[in-house]
Amino acid sequence: MVTFSECLRAVEWPPNFKVSNISKYESKLDPTIWLTLYETVARAAGASRDVMMAYIPVMMGIEALQWLRHLPNNCIDS
Repeated sequence: MVTFSECLRAVEWPPNFKVSNISKYESKLDPTIWLTLYETVARAAGASRDVMMAYIPVMMGIEALQWLRHLPNNCIDS
C-alpha cells in the first residue's frame, strides 16, 4: 500500500505471523475498542508496532480500506 511509508512497506514479518479471532474493522464498531483488541491479538502473535501497522489494511472492512486508499502516498509512517 503506497499510503504507507517505505519503512512500513519493508517491515520484517515474524515467522508464521497470523492474526486470528478478531473480525475486520467496520464503521459500526467503536474504533478504540477494536484497536485495543487488535493490538492485543497481534502482540500475542508476535507483532511489533510496525508489523501491526503494516498488517492493518488486511484487517479493515471495505469502507475503511477505501478511505485509506485515498490518502496521499507515504503519509503514514507510524
